[in-house]
Amino acid sequence: SAEKKASAYPNPFRPSVHRLVAFKTAAGFDNAGLEIKIYTAEGELVKKLGGLTWDGRNEYGAEVASGVYVFRVKADRDSATGKYALLR
Repeated sequence: SAEKKASAYPNPFRPSVHRLVAFKTAAGFDNAGLEIKIYTAEGELVKKLGGLTWDGRNEYGAEVASGVYVFRVKADRDSATGKYALLR
């Protein structure tokens, strides 16, 4: 199926203030087998998530730098991408 849109809230995400950023898929998105991957603007994988929220830390538990991040939501039948800013 065609690539769908997804959004992040809050945007910009400030980990010190908000603690978590939540990802939301558009209506009609099939969430079965959901997986979210977060990338830097350069396309480097930062973290693979099993849920719809992220705490601003990478695979090793270290806080990531301020910048623009891209996320890709992939499910069994649908996929979506979005971007957001993280401010330390």
